[in-house]
Parts: sequence; structure tokens; C-alpha cells
Amino acid sequence: MKKYKQTVIPEVSIPEEWKNKTTAQLRETAFNKLKELAGTIVVNEHLKIPIEISVTGIKKTTRGGAMYSKKAILAFCLEELLRYAKYNNWGDRKEKDAATVIGYLNFKTKCIINKSCETIHLVVQFQKNGTFHYSVEVNKKIGVAKDP
Repeated sequence: MKKYKQTVIPEVSIPEEWKNKTTAQLRETAFNKLKELAGTIVVNEHLKIPIEISVTGIKKTTRGGAMYSKKAILAFCLEELLRYAKYNNWGDRKEKDAATVIGYLNFKTKCIINKSCETIHLVVQFQKNGTFHYSVEVNKKIGVAKDP
């Protein structure tokens, strides 16, 4: 089997006016953008699986955990990130998860943010009905990835 390599690296820039936004304002900006994508299905190039961007994943991304401008701007290229992400490993379901959750597929992807290449960690929830749902984004490393 041919080894998968991310060939398309999305590029975004954080608007200058975001420097003055509060965490709450960044959450709202990201939520509104992601809400536009709710119900969108993106086919991942590596595993060839359809991943749905669901309201639950949107809320978890924007309301659960830290929010900062780098995380908020990823909402504007999420479809590309999911499409070109590389599968990394499996994560077991947690006790607190809904009974419909089987586990999690963890992906790594690169994104150029303000001309700096960053490694992004994406989590996709695998459910008993055979569907995959974008669950949460985590900026795995504070440092930068190797340039593409």
C-alpha cells in the first residue's frame, strides 16, 4: 500500500483586528463560521471515509476547552483540514461517552497560519451506525512543524 502524504496544505491568516478580540468573541466568531458548515460531509483522502461536521463537534470545539486566535481561524479551513488530514492512531471511547460512540480516529494535518507551518490534531468520532463525525480540534503542539 502506498504511504499517504498530505499534498495540500491549507493556508490562513489571522486578521489583525482579532488581536483585540476577547476569548468570548473568538468563540462566537468560530462558532458562527462552523455553524455554516453543520451537516457538511467531507471525504478524507487518506482513509476515504466520509466525515460529517456536526453541531455536537462544533459546540465541543468552540465551547469545550481553550480558545485562541489560531484555533478560531481553523474554522475557516476546516473542510480542507479534514479532507487532507493523515490518520494517526485510534482512541478508545471514554466511560462518559454516549453509548453510540465506538471510539475516535486521531488525525494529524498541517496548516500554514500567518506564514508559519503548524501541526494540527483533529479528532473524528466513530459511531455504531457506521458514521464518522468531526469531534474536536486540538492544536497538539505549541511549536511549529517542519516546513512543507
